[in-house]
Amino acid sequence: MKKAFKNILVIILAVAMVIVFASLFFQKKLPFSDLLTNVSPKIPSARPYKQITAKPEGWFKTGQAADLILYADDFNNAGSAANLNHPMKVVSDGKRLIVSDTYNNRVLIWNRIPTQNYIPADLVIGQKDMIQNFPGTAPDKLRWPTGVTTDGSKLAVADAYNNRVLIWTHFPTANGQPADIVIGQPDFFQNIEANIDSVHISQDTRQKKHIWWPWDVMIKEGKFFVISLDGSLLV
Repeated sequence: MKKAFKNILVIILAVAMVIVFASLFFQKKLPFSDLLTNVSPKIPSARPYKQITAKPEGWFKTGQAADLILYADDFNNAGSAANLNHPMKVVSDGKRLIVSDTYNNRVLIWNRIPTQNYIPADLVIGQKDMIQNFPGTAPDKLRWPTGVTTDGSKLAVADAYNNRVLIWTHFPTANGQPADIVIGQPDFFQNIEANIDSVHISQDTRQKKHIWWPWDVMIKEGKFFVISLDGSLLV
């Protein structure tokens, strides 16, 4: 009797295991599977992941414009004649104050050295007004100006990202006044990146005519000096 009961119990357990494994394998309910695999209704049963067939709206696209800007006045907006964004160099001829406002792609000029806080500049070079900060490659545009220098009558600006130096032979007197001379490029509208890895320009020509990332400029005792990051050159 005990042996027969034991055999029946083994058969029942075997059938139960077959039902459970078959239910899991075929991912559908089989007879009596609810009784053998009963799960509390408070615990959600596992479900297969859903696949997305159409891309939802609102995803980012290449070149997509931002909707908001934080910690600035507006898009492409320098703010005012008194705001600065990463100024790189300050120079004075004893009368004027000149600041390269690098991230705003401009140079600000105070005709008199300020004596109070937050005094707006009198002139801007590289932009047509005190609000815009667009970069550009032209006689009246700048792209990451870094070094500035003056001897009181001329102004020179290291226009780093344009790989050139701009010179005003007479000190600027109007906003957006174009430069008179360009050094490091064939003309005001080209930006040839003649760095140390260039293969189309000879070493001699590269050092004498081209400038790569000019970082600073200086007028001293009638001589003009340019520091170029291409091989740490002083020309």
